[in-house]
Amino acid sequence: MRDDIERFCRDLLNDTYPDMDERWLDEQTARAVRVVVEATADAERAADRDRQEIRQAVRECLYLLRGRGLSPEAADAAVTVREVTMTVTARPSQTRYTIDVHVTSARQSIDELAGLGLTVSTTGDDTARWPVRHLAVFDERGRASFANVRGGRWHLDMVTPTWEDGRTTFPMPAMETGALAAATEHYAVAAPNRALFTLDDLSDDDTTLEITGAVSEPRLVPLVYLDRDGAVRRLLVAIAPGRTGAARSRVELPGFDRGAAWEAGDYQDPAVLTVDDSELIRDSLYATDDTATLRAWRALATKARLEVGAVIEALLDPR
Repeated sequence: MRDDIERFCRDLLNDTYPDMDERWLDEQTARAVRVVVEATADAERAADRDRQEIRQAVRECLYLLRGRGLSPEAADAAVTVREVTMTVTARPSQTRYTIDVHVTSARQSIDELAGLGLTVSTTGDDTARWPVRHLAVFDERGRASFANVRGGRWHLDMVTPTWEDGRTTFPMPAMETGALAAATEHYAVAAPNRALFTLDDLSDDDTTLEITGAVSEPRLVPLVYLDRDGAVRRLLVAIAPGRTGAARSRVELPGFDRGAAWEAGDYQDPAVLTVDDSELIRDSLYATDDTATLRAWRALATKARLEVGAVIEALLDPR
């Protein structure tokens, strides 16, 4: 980027002052580049302050809502912190509920919330056996919505993206290790794309992730997580239409740190894979936990680029 700025500044100076010598152009170009770089850094710092400020206000709004309590009997609420207002409304949808969250501010830029995650968990007698955390992601308008939420006492929490690298991922809540999770031996997150991510086998061994969803063609689900040594791990999960019922795939997460951040991506077309992903494909196949997921990889190989399909087939059928 700095090279592009330098080239632009030099070309502009050269066009404006065609009679000046190279030394003068060098000096003035360097000065102009410093000004542009400093201004860009100042703008980035200001944007980061705005982002942190509005996210902190959202955290405080959620804290106030937890103190107030949300449930079907007290479904709607609005709280304000430093000119940031969070409004929550819930409406019944058959036997479940749809919960909408909207953040507004007359002073701060709401689009700084885009990509920030919210979870809602429900406590009560009907949810103790199978607790599910529903995940929603704010859009540029400061809106997030949860569907198919059970009735009970609702608790909203914020989930901050860990890897903001432009990928289409959902920031997942860190696994709880309290009494409820230990008793059920499951930790389930319902993602915005209606996929259900279930972490189980809460023991000293590696954690297993099961993904359940509805797809009409073989698809990939990218995962990124921190292991117990603090290293970033990436895996791909193949998922394909089930022979009966929903699509379902399982994968082991080697070294998964149950208290650390992790993220899961939306369904992706196999065409996104290139031969440069061969090592990631190999690691992902080695982590595959059941025959249904291996079948999904084989189906996915037929939809990927020819050279990628050949890599997958070679790994599935080593000679």
